[in-house]
Formats: sequence, structure tokens, C-alpha cells
Amino acid sequence: MKIQGNVVLIKPDKLPERTPTGQLIVPKNSREMLPEWGTVVDIGPECTDTKIGDKVNFPRKLASVIVIEGEDHYLLNEHRLFFNKEKEVTYTLNCDTCGKPFQSNEAFPKPQICPTCYF
Repeated sequence: MKIQGNVVLIKPDKLPERTPTGQLIVPKNSREMLPEWGTVVDIGPECTDTKIGDKVNFPRKLASVIVIEGEDHYLLNEHRLFFNKEKEVTYTLNCDTCGKPFQSNEAFPKPQICPTCYF
């Protein structure tokens, strides 16, 4: 199976309950249908922000269910993901005051001043 477009295949951390015959048990309250966490196991070629192994928060109600080797997986467009835990990006910038490199979580902070010069 090859995923196309910007679709993400997610293995949920917590599998939904099923009967011994394989029928999905529908929860009695809506709390169990809240968004949940899972791990990305495959991505389509057009995915830009997500990579395999990322921990993501996704709406289970909007995802399509596919069973692979007896376990539920979810297919969802990348733009429908709520949160990507592995998306911690740091940038190396040069300080405008001293010229030394420093790390920042913003690509273009104004002004570009390192913590040493700032304090």
C-alpha cells in the first residue's frame, strides 16, 4: 500500500474497544470521542510538516479507519492534525550586537539579540 497526496497514516496510542467478533464498541459518552494521540507510521509525498515517527494529536471522528495486521490505523489529511509534538524547531541566528551565533525558536525575531546581550 502506498499513500498518496498529503495523507498521514496514524497508529493510535490507545486502540478503541472492540467485541470478541471484531465489532467496534461505540462509546456511551462523547468524552471518549475527544481527539487522541498517535504516532505517524507513513506519510504521502506531499506532506510538508509531518514526518514518520512524529507524535500527533488528531480528531478521530474525521479520520478514516483502516485495519492493518489486526490493528486499527487512521488515515487523515495532514492539515487536519491538531498538534505535532515533534515539531520543535530551533534556528541558529547571529546576534545583531555581538555577532555571535545563538539558538532561537523564531525564524526572524526582531531584534536578533542573543540572551547574553539582551540581559
